[in-house]
Amino acid sequence: MKKLLALMAALAMLLSCTAALADEAPADEAPEAALIALPLTVYSQTDIDRDVLAVDLAAMGYDESVLMKADAVAAVLTEADERLTLDDTGFQWDLILGGRDIFTVAGEATDAGFTLGSNLFPSHVFSFSNEELDSLARSVSSKYKEETKAMERIDVNALARAIAPIFEKFTTNSLAAFKGGEEEKGDFSLNGNSYNTMAPVDVDLAALSSALTQFEKDLLADPTVAVTIAQFDRSGKYTKAVEKAIDPANAPALHLETYANVDDEGDQSGPVDTTFTLTMPGQKDPAARGDVLVDGEDVTVAVQFLAADANMTMTARKTEAGHVYRGDLNVKGLYFGCVAEVGEKDEKYNDTDIYFLDPQNSLLRQSSTMTHEGERTFDLSKGTPVTLADLTAKNNKAVMTSLGMDATIGVAGITAAASEALPEEVSAMLALFSLSAKG
Repeated sequence: MKKLLALMAALAMLLSCTAALADEAPADEAPEAALIALPLTVYSQTDIDRDVLAVDLAAMGYDESVLMKADAVAAVLTEADERLTLDDTGFQWDLILGGRDIFTVAGEATDAGFTLGSNLFPSHVFSFSNEELDSLARSVSSKYKEETKAMERIDVNALARAIAPIFEKFTTNSLAAFKGGEEEKGDFSLNGNSYNTMAPVDVDLAALSSALTQFEKDLLADPTVAVTIAQFDRSGKYTKAVEKAIDPANAPALHLETYANVDDEGDQSGPVDTTFTLTMPGQKDPAARGDVLVDGEDVTVAVQFLAADANMTMTARKTEAGHVYRGDLNVKGLYFGCVAEVGEKDEKYNDTDIYFLDPQNSLLRQSSTMTHEGERTFDLSKGTPVTLADLTAKNNKAVMTSLGMDATIGVAGITAAASEALPEEVSAMLALFSLSAKG
């Protein structure tokens, strides 16, 4: 049933896209602005706390040799920055060590096609003509010709008319599975907030499962929907079997309680907090409990998996600059966390902290900033062009040998530049791994 529902969701998306495309814009309407204003440069940096890394690895039981190698790699990565520059015709990505460009990949679109280059191949560039790119695109798209033809055969309006009553029936059946209890008035306190109303709801998971199963049966029984599905489902894998509904005798019990502040007019204001408990059949204690707090644009979700000794918390907070997102997972004492701060106004930035084992000290921070300045500097006009025909020709030994020799020179140059930029860190890392290889 999950596969069928996924397919129907995809069809619904395609239908909405088709409907949107059907409404053509007036000829005199101004073109929409580009999704991304160019030029655009994104700077990224990764900082690893080497002390936290050493403590984490030691706690996991790794020996001193592993700790030394990890520290050597971390020392180099902490000094590494990335820069991505985009403009109207191309891109350039640079890896920077100690303030020096070490490794570069660049590409540019021209009237004749597309050119790709890198200092990994200092004497060559890869040049693809428009004809070669079109041929490559056709070979890829040929795999989807049947799907394209199937889309052309769909009667969008007829399909929408067929699905509407089926979905309406499914919605009615699903809502019937939510059985509300008597609303209580009083003074309630939860997560530091005060409320005056509590509304309990018991969810009949067996009835909800039955509604989903019936929804699938109704879809497959409708001739219009069935024909549409058959256009894509050549093997029948989506429709071979209808999953059985949950046996009411074996259905878990799901209980919800929603707390809010409601005035005499019935209007709600302020935060809304919903708790839930999930209890397995035959058990007195819940297998899981959780809480969902919504306060304006701020959302907190906390779940305890009691039987598995695990808990998870996710939060989203609105700030003056943008948003802060946090996720924490603790399974049997093993902790993992992630915090992302996103600036969405004048200064575009993203700071992400990764926590492992230690919830107080970040193991890794990845930071990025965005600006509409900068330009590509890599010269794509100097290398010897290598075409797609050169790469795919049967007798291309000479071309591949030349590329191999060029790559050897490129690797040597990149290694030398890295050693000059960070002599101590790179030398220590290479020495450690060299000893490991010999051992």
